[in-house]
Amino acid sequence: MSSDENTMPAKFDTIKFDAEATAKNLGHANLKAFQTWMSLEPDGVAGPKTITKLISRFCSMPDFGNAPEDAQWPTSCLDVLCAYAFDQVNVGASVVREAWLMALETWNHTCGIRLTLGNDLNAAKVWATDGPLPGSTLAWSFLPQNRCDDRIEQRYDTLVTWDRDFLAKVILHEIGHAIGLEHSNNQADIMYPSISSSPYSTYPGPGDKSTLVRYYGPPTTPPPLPPPPGGSNVKHFSEYLAKACSDYDPPAPPDDSGGNLFP
Repeated sequence: MSSDENTMPAKFDTIKFDAEATAKNLGHANLKAFQTWMSLEPDGVAGPKTITKLISRFCSMPDFGNAPEDAQWPTSCLDVLCAYAFDQVNVGASVVREAWLMALETWNHTCGIRLTLGNDLNAAKVWATDGPLPGSTLAWSFLPQNRCDDRIEQRYDTLVTWDRDFLAKVILHEIGHAIGLEHSNNQADIMYPSISSSPYSTYPGPGDKSTLVRYYGPPTTPPPLPPPPGGSNVKHFSEYLAKACSDYDPPAPPDDSGGNLFP
């Protein structure tokens, strides 16, 4: 995903991530799938041509949007664990976690996939790290290849000033790739290649929703509950319920010394 040059500052184009380390982390099978996808010889070796593709701007490459038709998770494995390790971004750990939870919850309420957030990169199906990216690229992600054993790598830029909603929108876009969405030509979709100033609440767009429901069916996660009464700023009903229970002071039991409580 790239930033809109009219609204986002450009970053240094000379900075590259470690493509050879990335190729090693991908594993032989995933690297061969990537090479096939990029019309390279699928030998599973991180040669010069493969590395050139790995350091390209994934979300602004014309051929990145030409995903194979099976770029999705099989219906037999729709429980997809995600994890991240961010240690260089400008926002705190609580902001990063909240942004991730926002994005995963949004997709869970859109279609039948079930995304959860964990802590172990090695166990996760979708794993993300942060680091400097070239040009105006905000992040990149691979797409799934219709295999339950697939592992999707992502990278998020550290040369941009994030806030919660900005980061959540970019995560939403990249997780969209990780669950099979290509780029969209509709600016109302979160999968449009450049991010806009539209608020997070306007996403996902109609194209995002229709494609994912076609892939995974309707959502199995119920829609978010309305906010608690009284203008509380508690974000999740479970927290609201816990607070309500902790604040509840039950009345003293009646004195049963004088007779039967249930005549």
